[in-house]
Amino acid sequence: AKKLHDSMLKQVPWAPQSFFDTTPAGRILNRFSGDVYTVDETLMPTLASLLLQVFSVVGTIAVIASATPLFLTLLLPLSLVYAYTQRYYVSTSRELQRLNSASRSPIFAQFSEALSGAVTIRAYA
Repeated sequence: AKKLHDSMLKQVPWAPQSFFDTTPAGRILNRFSGDVYTVDETLMPTLASLLLQVFSVVGTIAVIASATPLFLTLLLPLSLVYAYTQRYYVSTSRELQRLNSASRSPIFAQFSEALSGAVTIRAYA
């Protein structure tokens, strides 16, 4: 996560001015925190879960195929249905993630602006 954060931090200041004109500060902060959180907290458990599920599916298919060889003829059509469902889910999930990120950006922007103006806020509080 530190390497990811450092590489992002090196690249963002060199982005063209048009990037900063069109991208709110909250979205940039959201991207930094979201990516670092994903690497730190969710990547390893997700990979462990993936391996567990792969071995579980392979084991289940092996047991079913050994008990009922006819199942192997249905495996290809079932795999095609699964692949179609997965493609639909991935595109939908990506769109939901984008909407979630876009909805959080104003919160990060307001928080960032409040931190940068903390002295002024304290002066009038």
